[in-house]
Amino acid sequence: MQVHDQWDVIVVGGGTAGAPAAIAAARNGAKVLVVEKNGYLGGASTSALVSPYANHYDAHGEPTIAGLFKEILDSLKEMGACHGPIRPKEGNPPWGKNPVITPFDDEYLKFVLTKMAKDAGVSFLYHTLLKDVWVEDGVVKGITVFNKSGAHTLFSKVIVDCTGDADVAVKAGAKTVKGREKDGEKMPVTVYCRVGNVNVDRVEEEIKRNRDNFRWYAIGSAEGDLPAGSQRKQLFCSGFWQEIAAAKENGEYNIGRETLNLFTNVREGEVTVNATRVNFIDGTNASEVTAAEVELRYQTMSVVDFLRKRVPGFEKSFLIKTANEAGIRETHRIIGEYILTQEDVVKGTRFDDVVARGGYAIDIHNPGDSKSTWIQVDDSYDVPYRALLPVELEGLLVAGRCISATHEAAAAVRAMPSCVAIGEAAGTAAALATTRGLTPKTIDVQELKQVLTQNGVLLA
Repeated sequence: MQVHDQWDVIVVGGGTAGAPAAIAAARNGAKVLVVEKNGYLGGASTSALVSPYANHYDAHGEPTIAGLFKEILDSLKEMGACHGPIRPKEGNPPWGKNPVITPFDDEYLKFVLTKMAKDAGVSFLYHTLLKDVWVEDGVVKGITVFNKSGAHTLFSKVIVDCTGDADVAVKAGAKTVKGREKDGEKMPVTVYCRVGNVNVDRVEEEIKRNRDNFRWYAIGSAEGDLPAGSQRKQLFCSGFWQEIAAAKENGEYNIGRETLNLFTNVREGEVTVNATRVNFIDGTNASEVTAAEVELRYQTMSVVDFLRKRVPGFEKSFLIKTANEAGIRETHRIIGEYILTQEDVVKGTRFDDVVARGGYAIDIHNPGDSKSTWIQVDDSYDVPYRALLPVELEGLLVAGRCISATHEAAAAVRAMPSCVAIGEAAGTAAALATTRGLTPKTIDVQELKQVLTQNGVLLA
């Protein structure tokens, strides 16, 4: 076993929360290593093909998230790889009271995140998995990882768990809850895909011709000068109930949900499809995830065939790509020094230790069935710093969908813009702890808020 040098901050998981956590920690003076299972950053937004970015505006039409998230969007726009934020001009989208949606190109995002991290001085360790966690007297001191080179022990002043599944926290003995509190069931898993050569105008005509066939839809437009080959008209919808019912009756359609969700992408005629579903999967159980991945590949082919045969505008479409891995919506969440609740999210509870905000609605993919539940929020909501701190452990911060929140609250803050904001807060806090000779639980939270605000984060 090899033992490496001491780091100030190790970020475990370079995904939606982990990449900004590493960038923020390095920019604020820490010596940072990011440990990632893939060969690139981005997590759900790159490996799982989750797109577009969900709503991050409040009911008054003002952004709730900026900071590194805005910098990422601006960088993508400069490369012609992001449209928006787009505010729908018509429709009934459920994402918030005055929502926006932001399509982006996942391949360009891989580069943007890599460049931002490299420029900040982050060190990378890819193709590497967490094996064990070193804890002494309730303080997380380091981790053991495993890759092609063997096992390595890495020590750090602060570790940020951005695994999505709270892997570091669980191995460190943290108190956690898995899935829905009443029965432990978790939201289903999904494989996204992207198809090309779609006649978006024809899809729009079908929506307007038969609106009762759709649970919701939204139509908007990408503004300004766009590169050649861009998709200016932006269309998002959930429905096709009639076509799905007919296909299922004929034995042509094999998916686990009642609707099909479509999202136009930045490229002309490209559409991201969110339609597959497998229930009763524990995302921390390799055998169960493997079985789900196999099933979801079959479902994806069924979806692609269904689109060509039965959905107007998709007659000449073709499959461009499928996600590299299933999107896992819910596994472990830590029990933190504060547990964010549904009421906090819906009513917009304000916290003195706010370090991130959100505007996305509560979006529950119902465990165990084919339906979804949307719960609208009154305005924006706060994420308190205490929700990033596991009880009874020091030296560890948690960011992303595994923060301390109930099943319902987590269904809102799991949205990717919120995870970016939470990751930036965690990375900044980790850097403050290491540069001040403190711990995550003893830093001055007001100083943390001041630094975040100076870096463009919106806390009010």
